[in-house]
Amino acid sequence: MDLDVTLIAQFLILVFLLVTLNGILFKPLLGVLDARQHEVNGVKSDIERLTEASAADIEAYQTRLREARDIAQRERDTLRNQGRDSERKLLTDARSEVARTLSSARERTAKAESAARAQLQPQVVDLAKQIAAKVLGREVNG
Repeated sequence: MDLDVTLIAQFLILVFLLVTLNGILFKPLLGVLDARQHEVNGVKSDIERLTEASAADIEAYQTRLREARDIAQRERDTLRNQGRDSERKLLTDARSEVARTLSSARERTAKAESAARAQLQPQVVDLAKQIAAKVLGREVNG
């Protein structure tokens, strides 16, 4: 095996280039790549943290929204029940008023009928004779 001087020279040039390029090119490039990877990981962790925070905020919002809807539903039910109670009371009062008015009207009618009967009772015989005379066309004595 015969080692040629050019082979040794090429090997030395290769080692020199590797050492030189390592300091000038590879280490700075790896540093930039590491910094970029670190920044990307930081952004990813920020994204995860913000995603978790927004999920918690959304859950809290939905909880408050459900509570507000429940409160509104209870308020609607309360108002609806109060309205029904008021309606029932108004109808009961109106029915009572109508019954009183009707009873009063019946009493007045009965009194008027009694008064009219009492007033017309003495005239019944005379009126009957007049009607019979008109129907028969002659004088009726009775």
